[in-house]
This record gives sequence, C-alpha cells and structure tokens, in this order.
Amino acid sequence: MNKFYQQRHWSIRKKLVDEWHELVFYAVKQYKIKKVVNYPIKVEAVFYLKRSIDIDNCTLKTIIDGLRYAYILEEDSIKYINEINKKTFLDKENPRMEITLIEYVN
Repeated sequence: MNKFYQQRHWSIRKKLVDEWHELVFYAVKQYKIKKVVNYPIKVEAVFYLKRSIDIDNCTLKTIIDGLRYAYILEEDSIKYINEINKKTFLDKENPRMEITLIEYVN
C-alpha cells in the first residue's frame, strides 16, 4: 500500500481516497450503522487477506475518514478515538475487513 500510494500522482491518490470514502459510505447505509454518541471509542480492525503483507500496510485512515464523512464519527482526534487495534489473518477464499467501533461504558 505504501509503495503504491507514494508512487502515484496526487490526483490519482485523491481519486483512490474518494473511492474508499464512497465505499465506506455505502457500507454504512447497507448495514444501517448508527452514529456514535458516546466518546471516546475504541476501533478494532480485523483484516482477512488473500496473501501475506506487512500489517503496517493495512491502513485505517481512509476508513476512519470515511466514517466521519458518513456522519458516523464526529471527529477522529484522540478526544474521540483513543485506541486502535489491528489484526491480520489469511483467508484466500473470503478476503475482507471487519471494523468494530466500541463505545466505552461509563
């Protein structure tokens, strides 16, 4: 992801980011995700990949920004998100990512 992203013209990178934001927006609508109201939250991400890659190449920035643009998250600063956990597994038959937003119970 890093090499792919860095070697592209800014307009191509912007198009890729916009496509991710749109994918997140439609996933939010499809799965009827509700807006987060209690902050801060923890974000848990599980990536099921077709092939082995470096875990630091599994980025959440465009996904979290997409959740902001879909009005699920108010903001993405540490006041609103104070923990992010990532895990990766191989699943050649069903590659996917699962994102869980966990509100802390007071």
